[in-house]
Amino acid sequence: MPWLNRHLDHAGRERIESALRAADRATSGEIVPVIARRSARYGHAPWLAAALCLAAAESADWTGRLMPAWGHRTLAAAALAILCAAIGGLLARIPGVRRVLTPRGDRILAVHRAAEAAFHHLALHRARGDAGVLLYVSLEERRAVVLAGAGIADLAGPEHWEQTCRLLTLAAAKRDLGRGFEEAIAHAAQVLAQHHPALAGGPAAVLAQRLRILHEPF
Repeated sequence: MPWLNRHLDHAGRERIESALRAADRATSGEIVPVIARRSARYGHAPWLAAALCLAAAESADWTGRLMPAWGHRTLAAAALAILCAAIGGLLARIPGVRRVLTPRGDRILAVHRAAEAAFHHLALHRARGDAGVLLYVSLEERRAVVLAGAGIADLAGPEHWEQTCRLLTLAAAKRDLGRGFEEAIAHAAQVLAQHHPALAGGPAAVLAQRLRILHEPF
């Protein structure tokens, strides 16, 4: 997975798993880290790229230039539209192009919606004591979201979760997700241990606390 290897190597994975084991020893709360390739499919991008390509071609009168080869303006226009659609589809495969073609607010909303979907899909709402924490990083959008269950969210306060999210965002910018998740897990576990300490001889964790990799959004 080249898209992931640029941000996380084997040593980084080991650091994340080690941090999760340490958190499991300290708290009965549960933490699940997630790395998503992207948070939405952005189906509008190929069509918008094609429309922009066609507009640029028309402004340069490419229909008129193609007309001698096709013999009719309608046929030339249709050929140009097909060509621009193909070019738009290819351009929309590039993450940077998708970012440019998607308003910032829409990208932020997509990441938050994808994080909420992951929280429920991974059953964090069923964590012991409703003390589940999702650490979600979406690489294409270059954003992170931290979601906490009702059993810990208000007890920790918004500043704590904002700082946890900053740890992930800064690490993602440096392409060092191993360190970022390690620090974010420790930061989340610190407050979880205060309000939901580990249960001596208690049952095994309700959830599988391990790194999850999402190639496509749920």
